[in-house]
Amino acid sequence: MNENLIKKISIIFLVITIIINVATYMYLPVKIGMHVNNNGTMDNYIPKMLFVLVTPVLIIAIWIFSFIYKASNKFKVIIVETVFFIANIWIIFSQLKI
Repeated sequence: MNENLIKKISIIFLVITIIINVATYMYLPVKIGMHVNNNGTMDNYIPKMLFVLVTPVLIIAIWIFSFIYKASNKFKVIIVETVFFIANIWIIFSQLKI
């Protein structure tokens, strides 16, 4: 994959993540459920401000790490960013109070 294309995809993931997190912030509960136990109840929570900041920071960290250490397969970087992006969207839309 072309390195410029990878940079563009990473930036697109980052921008969309930030937009979604900011747009849904006021509709999220005070604590975001992060883990469901065997009984189907949430048993691990984090504050919504921390959640809203974590995914963009992780995407930036992965992107910086991949370029500092010259990751040989940049496609793997896009896959990891995609997983974080999808997980972020899934968690947000499962927690919305509209």
